[in-house]
Amino acid sequence: YNGFVGCRDVSGTSRNHTPGLNEQGGVTIWGRAYDKAGNASGWSTPVHYYYDHTNPNTSIKVTGLNTSNSANSSFTVEGDASDNLSLNRVYVQLVRREDGKRYGGTTINLIPNGINPKGVIAHWSHTYNISALGLPDGTYAANVEVVDMAGNTFDPGWTANFTVDSTAPTLTINSY
Repeated sequence: YNGFVGCRDVSGTSRNHTPGLNEQGGVTIWGRAYDKAGNASGWSTPVHYYYDHTNPNTSIKVTGLNTSNSANSSFTVEGDASDNLSLNRVYVQLVRREDGKRYGGTTINLIPNGINPKGVIAHWSHTYNISALGLPDGTYAANVEVVDMAGNTFDPGWTANFTVDSTAPTLTINSY
């Protein structure tokens, strides 16, 4: 273990680690054991944990939305997400405002080919076909949440408000 930055001798079976500011992005930890005779085990498999206090960010654009009655329309929610370290995924859902019920949730993974690029701006997009979802009448909003590798989230709140109204009006004619 000589020559590695941050090596520490530990007695017992556990050690607490409080990351310093220079460890922003995460720390990879591995270890090995020594017995009382001085025999050393091999190095353990490394374990990486993410240390990041900065929330990711995203721009959001909605196209093709008929806000007055979207019962038979489709629209796309898209954006560009970024983080100071690395992104993980975006959640996009439709939420009915009257009762908070969630519809059409989808997860968009932002890690291309399992690689976790630092500081890469990722474009994401999801198209909703409202009639295919079978939404009950009500007022809806698209909710977007971006998550980075450390689990920090960015939730810009409600966006893209629209109404679904599939009930025809009634008309009564009275004669006098």
